[in-house]
This record gives sequence, structure tokens and C-alpha cells, in this order.
Amino acid sequence: MSEKYVVHGAKLKCNQGSACVLLSVKDDRRIKIDGKYIANKSDVFKENIPAFGNCQALGGLVDPPGGPDWSPNHMTLISGGMDRNLVRENIPCEIMGSRPDDDGLGGDPNISLTPWLDCKEDVLIGGHPAVVESSYIMCTVGGGTIEIIESGQSE
Repeated sequence: MSEKYVVHGAKLKCNQGSACVLLSVKDDRRIKIDGKYIANKSDVFKENIPAFGNCQALGGLVDPPGGPDWSPNHMTLISGGMDRNLVRENIPCEIMGSRPDDDGLGGDPNISLTPWLDCKEDVLIGGHPAVVESSYIMCTVGGGTIEIIESGQSE
């Protein structure tokens, strides 16, 4: 069975994030599947991929702040042993980098994601290899691996 191409609305998951997100593909492509644009290797900007909730890799263990302002919604209690409880700070994931304008200017070059890896190199979409179900991205900030949970295509 051949792999499915990944399209606008595909479900993504980072192994360091707390939430799944949906991929957004620009409407500058000519090829669609089920009326949805196909993703390519360069779809790795914050316009394409929203933040994955809180990043486990960035949140360190700290002593609980205590007091009336402490909220379990912002920290997770972890047993630290030796009668000491620690909490993990919930640090929000932040996808950095924005796509350059059509003239190649503008955009934010400080991107936090690698290009899509393991793409279908012999099929070009908008001049870049097509993303397929086994493709993935690495986060250069938290070290997470972003994988495709659902291709976005109708079954």
C-alpha cells in the first residue's frame, strides 16, 4: 500500500508537546486532494504549524512556589523523593519563524523547525518535495519530533 500525501488539516503531534495541532497549507498550490492543498517540505513556519501547547522539554523541575497564588493549572506536581515534592513548570511551546513574502523579503529567519524530513523527493509540490505520512520534523528548541497522526485526507 502506498503512503498518503499530507494535506491541509492534517493532524500533527510533537512528542514533547501537550496538544495535537492541525497543519495549515497555503492556498498557493495548484494540486489538491479531496479539495485540500498538499503540503511540501517547506511548510514549517508558524503560519503552517501552531504551537503544541506546553513543551515538556523546556519545563524544568522546581520547588513548589506555595502560597495562595500557586495553581496546579500552571505546574504539575511530581514526587521528588526524600520527602520533597517538586513541580514541573509548564513552558508554552513557541513555533518561531515566518515565511518570506512572495518577493523573498521579510519573514523571520529564526525558525525553530527543520524542513520536513523523509519527503517524497520525486514529487514536487510548489517546487518542493511532497510531505507523506512517514515524514517528520525536528524541533531545534525543545528537541521534539513532530509526526503526522492523520494525513488530512478522507478515508
